[in-house]
Amino acid sequence: MSEAQAVIGIDLGGTKIYAAIVDPQGKILATSRKRTRAELGFEAVVDRIVGCAKEAIEISGLKAEEIPAVGIGSPGPLDLTRGRIIETPNLGWKNAPIRDALQQKLERPVMIDNDGNVGLL
Repeated sequence: MSEAQAVIGIDLGGTKIYAAIVDPQGKILATSRKRTRAELGFEAVVDRIVGCAKEAIEISGLKAEEIPAVGIGSPGPLDLTRGRIIETPNLGWKNAPIRDALQQKLERPVMIDNDGNVGLL
């Protein structure tokens, strides 16, 4: 398998956003980190997530088109079917459409799961 099959993994937390480009063997090719700045609101944080992901892609030397998918670990509870954060006190969001917002801006399929679950991966 080649680096062209690498994916983006994103950890969304109350204080930081961490993005990593990871190859199929689990090797981290590049990372980027930003403060979450939740006080700026949902749209601003989505833009910060996108910026963090794009920075990691640039550092990796890959092109965005070579990244087939994005996974994000988010505090929850989550509605995995609809791709929404039901509520997260540390970000102050309710019914936030995180999956759709990121898919639109990153132009890639996005999968979400609880940050505790994906942290184990």
